[in-house]
Amino acid sequence: MTTIQHKHLKITKYEHDTVVITSESPDLTFVIDPFQSTGVFRPGGKVDIVFISHDHFDHFSPKDIQTLAGRETVFVFPASILDKVQTFLDVAPERLIPVVPLEEYKIPVKNTEITVMAVPAYNVDKRSPQGNLYHRKDKEYVGFLLDIGGSPIYFVGDSDPIPEMEALAGMVEVLLIPVSGVYVMDVEEAVELTQRLQPQLAIPLHYGSVVGDAGMGERYKQRVGEEAPQIHVEV
Repeated sequence: MTTIQHKHLKITKYEHDTVVITSESPDLTFVIDPFQSTGVFRPGGKVDIVFISHDHFDHFSPKDIQTLAGRETVFVFPASILDKVQTFLDVAPERLIPVVPLEEYKIPVKNTEITVMAVPAYNVDKRSPQGNLYHRKDKEYVGFLLDIGGSPIYFVGDSDPIPEMEALAGMVEVLLIPVSGVYVMDVEEAVELTQRLQPQLAIPLHYGSVVGDAGMGERYKQRVGEEAPQIHVEV
């Protein structure tokens, strides 16, 4: 677990791809893709919004989600997995917010609104031994561009670098990026994307647990330091 303070945001990186973001203004807590949690992300184990990038077991874990969700928690997820969400989560329909790629949403929570863009997340060359892409474009899985109090955070999700990401250059303040090269972009691809997006802060994800060795984050940090030293990386 690593916690980083960035302006009014506290960003906590847990194992694999789980991230918790706590904002001081507005006073909100979000969790993205909770997996293998014990419900201790905040006192009482409750969060305001749960973001789910797609329905693979290490990103959509109903058991983990139930330990974190409260009676007012809102859930944001790809519309393509709505049936699965409704099957495995006992949640009132008004608290379910299905999203589709390339659309922007205003998420109402605690008498305020959070702006969220659903960014496509898919593979172009990461394939199974049978030759199938692990994350196909037509599945409409997503990453999230979150505007939290004027500090845009981009959670890439399980994706390779893709053309749709080019439009985000200069729009990202905090980048949460996968680096393992297994099911997602590898370290070099992640470094190249980081250079194009030019965030202030970058945090590598998706390694050291489930897939990817524990040293990948440090390798990413070293390479970004060589290629774009103005970007701060936290591992």
